[in-house]
Amino acid sequence: MKMFNLITISGMTALTLLACGGGDTTETTTAASTTGASTGSTGGAAPTGAGGAAASTAASTAASTAASTAASTAASTAASTAASTAASGGGEPTVNGCTRATAVDKTNLKSVTMSAWTFGHKECIVVNGGVQIQFDGSFATHPLKGGVSPTVDANSLITKATPNGNTETFFVPAEPNKDYPYFCSAHPSMQGVIYTKP
Repeated sequence: MKMFNLITISGMTALTLLACGGGDTTETTTAASTTGASTGSTGGAAPTGAGGAAASTAASTAASTAASTAASTAASTAASTAASTAASGGGEPTVNGCTRATAVDKTNLKSVTMSAWTFGHKECIVVNGGVQIQFDGSFATHPLKGGVSPTVDANSLITKATPNGNTETFFVPAEPNKDYPYFCSAHPSMQGVIYTKP
């Protein structure tokens, strides 16, 4: 003989089935009320015995996996962004292979002679405004121009500088936080930037 009990506790309805005769087992099914949260993928009732535990464990595992994946993705994105920012010198754009963060500090010098103006030249420096800059090289073979390679800036003080034999000299204006990119118009990979101190 089977008996059913219907019990309502705290807004939850429980149906209890008592089986008599073949053994003393009790099976309970809990249905979610309209005010409670439902369990299971369809929003219906979920049994509370072993089946309910399995559903609860599966839901918990899915939530944990989703949270772990989201955290892992966020960490990976953050690490990638940090690496990219570090590689680019703090997030600023690279100009002629330079960033202010990777430039060599020469603010202690009153005048600066750039490294050899020949094939392979690349120099990124920071100087104080008002400093004299000197390039030594063959300007007939390696025309020195101001601008972002390969575009010549006709208004750049570097483009306007006139070579005197194998020397080209100019003064960097006494203005803070300026940048003066330059390159060889015959060999655009010969390049660099002169930055003034902020």
